[in-house]
Amino acid sequence: MAWIDYLRHSPVYDENKEVILEMDKDIVKLRMVTERFSSIGSKPVIKPENVYAVIDDTINYLRPRISTKVSITLNGYAENIEA
Repeated sequence: MAWIDYLRHSPVYDENKEVILEMDKDIVKLRMVTERFSSIGSKPVIKPENVYAVIDDTINYLRPRISTKVSITLNGYAENIEA
């Protein structure tokens, strides 16, 4: 992270902008992985969630990742179910 910050403020930034931005994206991904690993074994935080919204978000996440032959439809009558 320090090197990325250094490169952002260095004279070579303009000619290497794309590479530096890609490196920054990689740092963000690595930070996310690190945070996930550091939470393994910790006590989970239980909080109420809107069940419909969680399922809808999951479906929206899966749609571009599954076959186009698969169709997912969410049929729900109550969109404000919390559990």
